[in-house]
Amino acid sequence: MWDCSDLVSLLLKQSEAKLLFVDYEFLDIAQEALQILSKTTIKLPCLVLINSECGDPSPVTPNNNKSPSLIYEDLIAKVNLEFEVKRPMDELDPITISYTSGTTANLQKNISSIELEAVSFSHPAVFEAAVVGKPDDYWGETPYAFVKLKEGCSATAEEIIKFCQIRLSPFMAPRTVVFSDLPMTSTGKTQKHVLRDKAKAMKSLFKKNITPL
Repeated sequence: MWDCSDLVSLLLKQSEAKLLFVDYEFLDIAQEALQILSKTTIKLPCLVLINSECGDPSPVTPNNNKSPSLIYEDLIAKVNLEFEVKRPMDELDPITISYTSGTTANLQKNISSIELEAVSFSHPAVFEAAVVGKPDDYWGETPYAFVKLKEGCSATAEEIIKFCQIRLSPFMAPRTVVFSDLPMTSTGKTQKHVLRDKAKAMKSLFKKNITPL
């Protein structure tokens, strides 16, 4: 299984989070996730620590380089008292939901692209990873992994596929791995629509071996 901090950093990157609230017991994981995220071009979210009511035997001090940006109570104290909450008139105004496909269909089995990205990202040679689904006549969709390796590191597509197969169900592993830089928005979010177009234009490197039912 991948490290919790790897998964948290991936979720923060995909969601473009501005604030990260964390209980003290999970502070180390949050700090490690931000450390991973700092190696990308995305702007880091503000880390807000929620202290336990009973206090902590090892409080975080302002002089600690790993200290959070704010304590929850301090954040509340900075609130603008004149701010007015405007409720929506109905469920459509002004609330909007930004939906990004996070699954890849495979013979009625949904593959979580976020889960597959997290496993791919945990490979020691991988710097960045993104997974998209490519339409397939038989499977419906097959997962394509776009991977950027760390400087000075090497890995083959077969190695990464095997790495994923060991840590996930075999059907969840990518069928094809493409090594390239990932297209990003100005805020550092992966442009998955660009990767989907690239995947559609490519021939799968995976040879089907289908036994009729």
